[in-house]
Parts: sequence; C-alpha cells; structure tokens
Amino acid sequence: MEQQKLPNAVLALVLSIISLPLCLCYGFGVVLAIVAVVLAAMALKKYKADPEAYTGKGQAQAGLIIGIASIVINLVYLGIVIWVISLVGFENLQNPEEAERAVREALGG
Repeated sequence: MEQQKLPNAVLALVLSIISLPLCLCYGFGVVLAIVAVVLAAMALKKYKADPEAYTGKGQAQAGLIIGIASIVINLVYLGIVIWVISLVGFENLQNPEEAERAVREALGG
C-alpha cells in the first residue's frame, strides 16, 4: 500500500508560520495560529489512527508546535498593546508628546 501525504499537515505548517509576523498586526495572527493548531491536531490524530498509511507527521508536529508558540506570542503582544493603551489612554496615542507624558506619569517618572 502506497503512503499518502497527511491531509492538512502542510497547510497547518504554512498557517502557523504566517501567523508569527502577523502578531505585529495587533494580535491578528492568533486567528491563523488557532486554525493551524486545530488542523495539525486533526492531522496527527489521523496519523495516530493509521501510521503506515501516511507520511508528513513531522510537518504536522512542526505546525502544531509553531502554532502554539504563535498563539502565546500573539496573546502576549496583544496584552502588551492593551496594557499600553490603558496606561496612556486611547486619545493620547495620537499625540506623541502627550503619550510620552502619560507614560512618564504612569511609571512614576
């Protein structure tokens, strides 16, 4: 029996890699990372059911690992952005001098 490529393993890997730089878009990459983790988990489940029938386990595992790391990075970045906005105030973000003043006041300096 000829082995088939594991379905969605490459897609999970690609989505997880794309989600990493998208964390700089205010956490938008977390959506792609979640999709990548779900696809990778489904692919690994299919592989575990019949390992002799499929190739590409490494791609699915890499997609899962990078996807989880991307979720964490995206959520940390989004948390920092929310913290800065709450610290400075949304209206002060438009004026760099006011933003700097608000940060100095908030940090006690």
